[in-house]
Amino acid sequence: MFLAGTMHWNGEDFVLRQYFARHYGEEAALLAAVSEQARAFEALVTFNGKSYDAPFLAARALTHGVELKLPRHHLDLLHHARRRWRTDMPDCRLTTLEWRVCRRRRVGDVPGDQIPGLYHDYVRNGDPWRLVPVFHHNLLDVTTMADVLHALCVPARN
Repeated sequence: MFLAGTMHWNGEDFVLRQYFARHYGEEAALLAAVSEQARAFEALVTFNGKSYDAPFLAARALTHGVELKLPRHHLDLLHHARRRWRTDMPDCRLTTLEWRVCRRRRVGDVPGDQIPGLYHDYVRNGDPWRLVPVFHHNLLDVTTMADVLHALCVPARN
């Protein structure tokens, strides 16, 4: 794991943080920082996080001997989005929800399956500019989750 994005409301504005491991040896520090941030909250909101993100974080933390304490309450937006929009959309991928629910399309994004290769290339060559679309992708994922959560709180039209 080399990049994690978090966002929370501080009472006045959203605070977005991106945790980045500049090389493989910083993964443990990244996980410790995310764990420290998560301790301040009662709930975790993710998109497919119950099946993917939380178990992946736990496995990487175990590998590095990092104590990972995620909030007890976990709201996985994927399951709620499927219940709400499964008949209205071709799928409930985050980019589909972004287009159909948030009414915007991604520009300057990189496909998720290319992200690990871009990071490995960065570690080998040290060219940070190749990672700009990766940070942008992460930012879009996190902000789209906030918009999807908001849309899920609006009563459905019948």
